[in-house]
Amino acid sequence: MTMNNKLEFGDFQTPVKLAHKICLLLRRIGISPTSIVEPTCGTGNFLRVAIEVLSDSKNFLGFELNPKYVQITKQIERAKISQVNFFSHNWSEIFNKLGENILVVGNPP
Repeated sequence: MTMNNKLEFGDFQTPVKLAHKICLLLRRIGISPTSIVEPTCGTGNFLRVAIEVLSDSKNFLGFELNPKYVQITKQIERAKISQVNFFSHNWSEIFNKLGENILVVGNPP
């Protein structure tokens, strides 16, 4: 990825170790969501770890603007990935379909 793309997409990938620590903490304190949503999933580090650590969840959804990252994250088993613009996407529709007990993870844009 070029520097211009990094600036355009606000590229910061959550380190896997940090995502793992966060997910372990969530499990330890009893967080057991039905659905996990990563609105700006990048290469999907949070999703990969959440699928491993919070495996009882039913839905793992990732959303990303960068088409290169969408192709990478579409390879994550159990995750449904969509290419969307965070700022113009209809989040109410997504969350209403999922119902209750949703955990949103990741870094804001």
